[in-house]
Amino acid sequence: MTITTILFDVGGVLIRPLNQAAADRRHDKFAALLGYEDRGAMFYRFFGGPEWMAARIGEMTWDAMWQQILIEHGLAEREARDQFMAEIFAGEGVADEMRAVVERLHGRYQLAILSNAADTLENTLQRLDIDRYFDPIINSHRIGAAKPDEEAFAITLEQLGVQPNEVYFIDDREVNTTTAEAMGINCHIFTDVPTLAADLTRLEIL
Repeated sequence: MTITTILFDVGGVLIRPLNQAAADRRHDKFAALLGYEDRGAMFYRFFGGPEWMAARIGEMTWDAMWQQILIEHGLAEREARDQFMAEIFAGEGVADEMRAVVERLHGRYQLAILSNAADTLENTLQRLDIDRYFDPIINSHRIGAAKPDEEAFAITLEQLGVQPNEVYFIDDREVNTTTAEAMGINCHIFTDVPTLAADLTRLEIL
């Protein structure tokens, strides 16, 4: 196995709550305020509903998605929606230990991103000063295909210009890695940075 390309997911891998316990408490509070059984049910509505399914393949903007979702929760005013968005995603970023792994890989491998995302992805990566390590940044919103569909991976491989067995793909959802593995891509199901670093070391990548 000769790995030439490290392919990263974004949400849940590169970008995560920097204080998970604090994020869980905040999300529990919002779930109760909005009338959900728990934060899992709340996020399933946000990222399992038709609005997200449309936004992630370019059929709806991030702003329009949240407008449609939050109006049904009584947040019709733009100011109220903006405040909710700022609070629910507060504290998310790139952990120092993840940034250190990326910096060690940068220049030795082609680093790329494949993310199910909306039209705001590129701006978010730039704001967090992480975009400069990755080329290309493949956004499902831009290509019109989302993981775990094979089409998303086929487009990615074409843009990368590599064979599947040259890629090491990091994602936090097994449904995505299952498709990738079936196509011959080497995969790592992300749980935490130390486990990722240990696997990269085992494979003599890091």
